[in-house]
Amino acid sequence: MTISMRSDAAQSADDSRHGATSERALRTHVTAEQASASQVGVTTEADVIAKLGDPNMVSTNPDGTKIDTYMHVASSANAVNYIPVVGLFAGGAKSSSETVNFTFDSHNILKSTSSNRTNVNVNTGLANQD
Repeated sequence: MTISMRSDAAQSADDSRHGATSERALRTHVTAEQASASQVGVTTEADVIAKLGDPNMVSTNPDGTKIDTYMHVASSANAVNYIPVVGLFAGGAKSSSETVNFTFDSHNILKSTSSNRTNVNVNTGLANQD
């Protein structure tokens, strides 16, 4: 299996073009509507890339099938982190990620799509420790 990923430099350039703020985000955000618009057995890899741009990661299997992965990860610090002393006790961050995979056969025709969504709250304050 071969896996390729976009470089941090390319991602940083994308972030600045998309107006990324202090909330750190890894793009490309693919909506459910965009993913469902692709038809299994009809849509080609070139069609998906034309609509969504280059994937964040491409995996190539020994049988010639490919998985193009589009990831969107966003994280932000909780506002309480910026309150002197309080942040030490109640600080934390939130993170969410969405991943959409497009699997193509050896002729670059769409075989399937799948998606995953994750939300994480990280509590770093002393009062949040177990």
